[in-house]
Amino acid sequence: MKYKFIFSLFCIISFSNIFSSQAPATQWQKNYGGSLPEMLPDIALTSDGGYILAGSSSSTNGDVTGNHGLSDFWIVRTNSTGDILWQKSLGGSAGDAATSVRQTSDGGYIVAGTSSSNNGNVTGNHGGTDVWVVKLDSSGNLQWQKSLGGSNHEAAQSIRQTTDGGYIIAGFATSYDGDVMSGSAGYRDYWVIKLNATGILQWEKTYGGGFDDFAYSIEQTSDGGYIIGGYSTSIDNIVTGNHGSSDYWIIKLNGTGTLQWQKSLGGSNADKAYSVKQTSDGGYIVIGESISNDGDVSGAHGNDDYWLVKLSSTGNLQWQKTYGGSLYDRGRDVSQTADGGYIMTGVSFPVNIEGTTNIGANDYLVVKTDALGSIQWLQTYGGLQDDYATSIKQTSDGGYILCGYSSAITASSGNYDYWIIKLTGNQLNTHENNIKNNISIYPNPAIDFVTISHLPNETTISIYDMSGRKIFSKKYSEAKVSINTSQLTSGTYILQINDHEKTILSEKLIINKNTKYL
Repeated sequence: MKYKFIFSLFCIISFSNIFSSQAPATQWQKNYGGSLPEMLPDIALTSDGGYILAGSSSSTNGDVTGNHGLSDFWIVRTNSTGDILWQKSLGGSAGDAATSVRQTSDGGYIVAGTSSSNNGNVTGNHGGTDVWVVKLDSSGNLQWQKSLGGSNHEAAQSIRQTTDGGYIIAGFATSYDGDVMSGSAGYRDYWVIKLNATGILQWEKTYGGGFDDFAYSIEQTSDGGYIIGGYSTSIDNIVTGNHGSSDYWIIKLNGTGTLQWQKSLGGSNADKAYSVKQTSDGGYIVIGESISNDGDVSGAHGNDDYWLVKLSSTGNLQWQKTYGGSLYDRGRDVSQTADGGYIMTGVSFPVNIEGTTNIGANDYLVVKTDALGSIQWLQTYGGLQDDYATSIKQTSDGGYILCGYSSAITASSGNYDYWIIKLTGNQLNTHENNIKNNISIYPNPAIDFVTISHLPNETTISIYDMSGRKIFSKKYSEAKVSINTSQLTSGTYILQINDHEKTILSEKLIINKNTKYL
């Protein structure tokens, strides 16, 4: 790595407060980059317990090789302790920036972002900026790439693999031609693209009104449809209920892109959503930033706050919470945790936040809540310059991986490195360790069922896909149970066992429909 992290000179400033539980300790941290900026990385878990990151890099030294000019997609694959296994620079001679990455069911990776290039690795640019999608194998070799757009500007913000093996993408479009066949209703519209497994366009749709609409997050839902989060400044066409300035705009689609419902959430000032996830009750959790203190928003602390919104399965507001201090706090990512609560992160200038002491400009801020949004713990991480968190995931050991970019590491204003932090998981006592060691999971790989034996009383068994989405969860009182896995596609999953809300076991579960057992 280019920079040696010396804790006596630059500390991870993590201040836990007096909420209901102690924040987890920092297990390790790593930074990656060269002498020019590396920015806006997304992070995802991999099936071997490691991590995949994708953002942008302008460097040609340090950890970065193969830059094509200006900024490239920069993809970094690490092991479970953050050591680089491989890295790839992908792009052309103009600007290219990745925004979203996930491991795919074949062990490879799908990456989406924005490209202005039409050379190097990039072909088929339509003009301006295009959505650019790359499919990599497990070693990072390029399998295929696709430029999608029209003669103006398009950008991708989120990509996910779908249950049919294809891909769904959300971003924005400003064109009326090329691949944007549905046309743009305003300056910028939500643009949703469905690809098959080899990158062939199956359908695309634009959604919005006469002004700017930006989609930042998409997830496939349990009914086969899609939930999309972002923000809208429109007050016409299909956008209804705007409260003033920009609102959170959440739309629900069926499997073919038909709008089922839409919801504008906010107050009279600017409110912008950046992450939406389906929750275990079939509803949705949304995080972003709000400057409002009226309309749907209450409890503001000053300037921008993290604004967490819980919706029902039909988009009705169930509850909302604001978190922050007297300056600005901007939420970027949220996920439901194994205990039914929520973990979120973003950027904060942490003044007057209980339990924190600001020493720098912008810090990572992590907030952990219970199922109703009440704070359980929070921490800030950073140094004397800027640190911006972009993504957080719960890991299979019950801990968390936190991702963003920092100039405090490089001690050079404007020169950022990717910076990831691993927080510890649950600490098991001797009795829990004995239980864990006795549990058996078989067969693994599985086809249509998996059996778990030697369970303690009152366990909850959950199965997650590699994007962190909970696809199965059920409570059991039996010592031996069988779970039907016939509806799962071939691939790698995480099987998690909780004993009285504490994770006692997380194991990889392999589904292989091509395997036969004697």
